[in-house]
Amino acid sequence: MKRKTSKKNLRIDTRNIGPEERLKLIFSNVKEGLKINILLLFFNNAGYCDNISGLKEILDTSHPTMRGHTKDLIKAGILKELYTGRNGKILMINEESLYVPPVRDLLERIEEPKDTILKKIFSTNASIGCIILFKNGDRYFNNISGIARALGISYLTAQKTVRNLISVGLLKEHKIGKSILVEANEESIHMSLFGKLIESFKDIQEREASIIKY
Repeated sequence: MKRKTSKKNLRIDTRNIGPEERLKLIFSNVKEGLKINILLLFFNNAGYCDNISGLKEILDTSHPTMRGHTKDLIKAGILKELYTGRNGKILMINEESLYVPPVRDLLERIEEPKDTILKKIFSTNASIGCIILFKNGDRYFNNISGIARALGISYLTAQKTVRNLISVGLLKEHKIGKSILVEANEESIHMSLFGKLIESFKDIQEREASIIKY
């Protein structure tokens, strides 16, 4: 009985993660590219790995953040651990999770080279908030400071984030008189994909919340 309660609590905790927080768990801290490589490895092979040591061997790394990245992906509902007895466990895609199909769709449809583009998009931990900000229709004239205030980040971080999102086509800028307008590039496949992912996460959370409530 105690074991059943523990599983139920874990499930509720996972469902209570908001869309933006879940996106950050999946895509934040990717500057060195390790989390992106983990994602692509599992989704490209649709397989599993015996343990963290096995994952390090496959990716040819001894990076100390490996365990932290896999924990983030487990908490986000993308990966799961299965215990095999005698302290053994395997890591695999959580195919039961409603959040896996939209992430798989994104990773399949994003342009090549996927790892390079994803690392460029998520070069700072402010990228997700910035994408959501512009996807909601915000527009800024010559105002990196305004973006920085809206996201609660430094001017330099906002500047780097915006520059990188423009370089991969999620944002665009054009001159209007002496001013420069920065806005979402709705013609970009990348903006379309991330917009779809964000909306999918919101819809799933609303459905899960109604299930929990009733």
